[in-house]
Amino acid sequence: GLVLLLIYAISGFLLAPWLIRQQLPSLIDKHLGAQGSASAVRINPFLLTLEITDLTITEKNSTPALQVGRIFVDVEASSLLRRAWTFRQIQIDRPVINAELDAKESLNLARLLKPAQTDAAPAAQPAAESTPLPRVLLQHFVISGGTFSFTDHTVQPTARTQFNPVNFEMRDVSTLPDHRGEHVLTARLRDGGSLQWQGKITLAPMDSSGSIVLKDAKLATPWRFVQDHLTIAEPAGSYELGLSYRLRYG
Repeated sequence: GLVLLLIYAISGFLLAPWLIRQQLPSLIDKHLGAQGSASAVRINPFLLTLEITDLTITEKNSTPALQVGRIFVDVEASSLLRRAWTFRQIQIDRPVINAELDAKESLNLARLLKPAQTDAAPAAQPAAESTPLPRVLLQHFVISGGTFSFTDHTVQPTARTQFNPVNFEMRDVSTLPDHRGEHVLTARLRDGGSLQWQGKITLAPMDSSGSIVLKDAKLATPWRFVQDHLTIAEPAGSYELGLSYRLRYG
């Protein structure tokens, strides 16, 4: 028993992190057609936690698409004895997403998904019967200190905008039937203005309701992305908008 415990500890603390770091670049290349790396991977096999620091995904032309300061996953040990995977916490710290639309209207984030699509089954094959969602319970999901940048090269001069910081939180989200969770997103525009999105969501069946509010946003920000099509000078002032929604998928 002691020998098996020692082998489990060595595999979890040393071997598994080493394998993940070694295989991560090839997995990212295979599924995303991009370059990827992480500075450190840590696993605690007794607490069932995984931590990845400084994850970077870069296109083959060296354009950075995604950077994440830290990913932390905490699996509840008791879920191994149940019929549902339970994640006590998934936390993503300081993610940076760089979305770029080039002069040919090709979005870099969309290009990353193309290699994965080419490996899919041919469209001519008949669609398989729908399979039930895996039984998963996510108690707490957090994105903190994120940055989302968008650059549009289809207009001249090049238009840019940025959301920072972006914070997102979800609680008690599950694929179990009629299990209802909550989510809140807050973000601030670099040019001024704040965005808040909050609501509730059920995954089985799909049902979501909530509200989206944008406050004190500058009119000049969207104008930069359409100025080639409008014969008006850069507008001053700000605007606000809000909406409530209810989405259901039967």
